[in-house]
Amino acid sequence: GKTPIKPTIAQQGLVIRQHFDILSQHYTPKKAVALFRKFTVHYTKRHPNRKKVMLEFMAAKTPEKVHAVIDHWYHNTP
Repeated sequence: GKTPIKPTIAQQGLVIRQHFDILSQHYTPKKAVALFRKFTVHYTKRHPNRKKVMLEFMAAKTPEKVHAVIDHWYHNTP
């Protein structure tokens, strides 16, 4: 079969933001951030600055900080 096309950084950012926004609709802000952090290890695997991005996600304690990390590291247009 064909090898799947790797998503761009911007495409990854869109999926990450959508996932976080869905969590935010179902949980309190604090709980949504805590749950989201569990996924950051997987989300950052394809990022060229994986460790820096993961550390910033882990340090984010509010939805605003999570969005700021996404905006900073996944800002390229798709």
